[in-house]
Amino acid sequence: MHATLLFFRGKSLRRFFMKNSFAKSFVVCALAGVLGAAFIGCGDDSSTSPGNLSFVNEEGDVVSIEIKSGSFKDSRDGASYSTVSIDGITWMTENLRYIEEGKSGMETSKEAGASKDYGVLYSFDKALSICPAGFHLPTAAEWRNLFQTMENVYGDSSAWALKSKSGWLPDDDIDGNGGDVIGFSVEATGIKNGGYRGEGEHSAFWMYGKKDKDGYATGVRFDNDDVDYTFAEFYASRARLYVRCVSDENTLFEILGKCDSTAEGNVVGKNGDYMTCKDSLWVSSTHKEILNYELGTCDSALIDSVRTFNDTAYTCKVSVSFGVSTGSWNVSTKGEALGKCSQENAKEFKKFQGTEYVCHEIGGSLYSWRIPTAEDVLEECNEKIQYKVETFNDTAYICKKFYSKFEWLHASEEEVIKNSLPECTESKRGTVEKTKVGGFVCIDKYWRRLNIVEENLGICQKAGATGKFDGFTFTCDEKYMLWKATLSGDTALVAVDSVLWMTENVYDGKYVYSPLAKGSTSCPAGFTIPTEETWKSLSETLRKNGQIHELFANQDSSYYGLNLYEKEATEHNLYLLEYFNIVASSKNYKQAPAMEISPQYQDVVSGSVWVCSSSESNDWAGVCSSGYAHIRCVKEYGTSEESK
Repeated sequence: MHATLLFFRGKSLRRFFMKNSFAKSFVVCALAGVLGAAFIGCGDDSSTSPGNLSFVNEEGDVVSIEIKSGSFKDSRDGASYSTVSIDGITWMTENLRYIEEGKSGMETSKEAGASKDYGVLYSFDKALSICPAGFHLPTAAEWRNLFQTMENVYGDSSAWALKSKSGWLPDDDIDGNGGDVIGFSVEATGIKNGGYRGEGEHSAFWMYGKKDKDGYATGVRFDNDDVDYTFAEFYASRARLYVRCVSDENTLFEILGKCDSTAEGNVVGKNGDYMTCKDSLWVSSTHKEILNYELGTCDSALIDSVRTFNDTAYTCKVSVSFGVSTGSWNVSTKGEALGKCSQENAKEFKKFQGTEYVCHEIGGSLYSWRIPTAEDVLEECNEKIQYKVETFNDTAYICKKFYSKFEWLHASEEEVIKNSLPECTESKRGTVEKTKVGGFVCIDKYWRRLNIVEENLGICQKAGATGKFDGFTFTCDEKYMLWKATLSGDTALVAVDSVLWMTENVYDGKYVYSPLAKGSTSCPAGFTIPTEETWKSLSETLRKNGQIHELFANQDSSYYGLNLYEKEATEHNLYLLEYFNIVASSKNYKQAPAMEISPQYQDVVSGSVWVCSSSESNDWAGVCSSGYAHIRCVKEYGTSEESK
């Protein structure tokens, strides 16, 4: 049985992890515990079999990478080697140790000057044919695929995942050791290039290929610094590097055959790897050779043909010079790739350079390719489906009559609720309904969009219940169905949509000075000063949820205020506003001496508080340093799905 470790692709933490290999191992194991996964080295050093790896790709799908350990015996000298199979491709996890009689072009690491036995060093010419029967020297594509597989899981710490856990020297503040997560065990062997050098700092392996005109060949080098690894490093062919062999099984070498005069110029491809027989040696194919192999040889028989390879359209172009025809596949123009657009293929969809197009009727028997709109993708909008709500490109649309024509129009949140959800009654209080634009909860006779905390902890319905989100402990106030967390002292956190709001203004002694003049140091770590858009979003959310109010700014837009009306406000929203300490009271006046009641709204306005936003105009004329504006801090998460 193989365990599975699930990782999410994210921003690079390479320097942090390379500084402290233990830190990365800790994070790996912690993630495994959180996700219910197991992993070699997480509390059980007796395990010898690596676990499978998984990652979430850009489409949000979980992709599994099968990892199997094994062994192999070289029939030439009886030496045994451990192996690891990565999605069916089997690599030796030890350096080759085979020496032919005569020792031409090869020597042991100790003979070369290393302090210990790392295996045998080979010249490039010898490395090309030194692997045992059924194995071969890895190609550039195979090394690239190995690194890409590790990068899918570990980002740009892929080499860290392949290096051994010990023997690598530190580089300044970077721990040179690796994680050896699949048992690939690249040691800090050093290399022989002139003299033996780099032990503890480097290791390098030959890759299959051909020497250039100057006699240089390519290898892959691992390092102890934050460069991590160098792909296709050039070495003089007389240099001595180590060799890792790859099994022919499931690779191109399984079907290559012999490269001789009868196979000269032949191209063979498998799993994205292509090789051409040239001068009795299989070498990596050129892009032109690959296109002719996949699309057919571009000649007069295929002139102006359009064919697709790897989601890219190519057009066969043939030129004639001195009576000789020469053809090549060129990247197609948009017109060449999409072809004609007419009544005959109206509504036809095609892709060009990864973008989808549809043949659309402009009018008057005229047609043109365009990027699809809701009208092209959704069913025909007519009277029968009036007020039906659908989504296209993550945007809600509603079928409505616009003047004399039925059309798909952008749907407001109120329209989504009205036409997609049942009536919010007392019996449905706390009920969650999913719509095409997200989840909503029934509270106080209206539907409210789930906020970021509810998306992660569920609906608050049990008094005193607790849950953790982003390191904060939230407690359920069942009466008002609100999750709240204590930040410090009397300052709490409440969520509105995808934002955590502080419930108190931030004070630096007497008054808060301009955040732009002094920086944003007034906010706790991870929090920022709200932008104008963030304030407007809060205002809009409260408006949707039954609270009549408006957001307004002073004439130079340097600070913003909330005018809050108690009339028609729901009990839930008034409680939310109490959490914000915005509703006017003697307590508020004492805590916020700059709070003012707008005279023109004395009878209905609960209060207004001036607050700075982080707009660039904030510091205009020094308004925010006057003592008449205060700062609220927020933590924004984007969409709820992103926060997970």
